[in-house]
Amino acid sequence: MAERTFSTSISSIGFWFSIGVWQCLGLAWAITMILTLLLTPISNRLRDTDATDAAQDKRSGFSLMTDYGTGCQYLKTGSGLTPRLDATGRQICKPR
Repeated sequence: MAERTFSTSISSIGFWFSIGVWQCLGLAWAITMILTLLLTPISNRLRDTDATDAAQDKRSGFSLMTDYGTGCQYLKTGSGLTPRLDATGRQICKPR
């Protein structure tokens, strides 16, 4: 009878331990979801985007380059460089 009580108490400990593990996993999942919901808008604002990305909400593949001597802006792709133009067709140059 003593052995049965001992095995029952061991299985009882195992049961409560497994409940604790599930509670910890559930809490970790909840914290992860909350942090994801809170940090996603912040990380989206910190993305390296420019005006060429606004309409798509994803990276266009262009990089915005500025000539610091003239203040003129250029769009760079993997192998090309072209002047950045405004709506009227003029190159965008910011005064220094």
